[in-house]
Amino acid sequence: MHVLHVDVFSLYAAVKVMFAVAIFITYGIQFYVPIEILWPSVEDQLTHHLLITHGEYLLRYFFLFVTCEFSSVSLQFKTCQSVSQSVKI
Repeated sequence: MHVLHVDVFSLYAAVKVMFAVAIFITYGIQFYVPIEILWPSVEDQLTHHLLITHGEYLLRYFFLFVTCEFSSVSLQFKTCQSVSQSVKI
């Protein structure tokens, strides 16, 4: 009888990599519905044909940038908050 011995750490690392890849690939998809709702009103405000052509992509990149920056700032805030709680004066 053969028994498959899998190192728990390597399995854990593989699962973490799979989650990271899945999040990276699907992160932009979450903006599909908000962009579909906002784009017609934004498109009406644009006059230049290049902005109309590429504006939806710019709006998507803007949302991605804002949410990434927000998560980065909130992570730094949580780190500072946990450090300040651990060092009580």
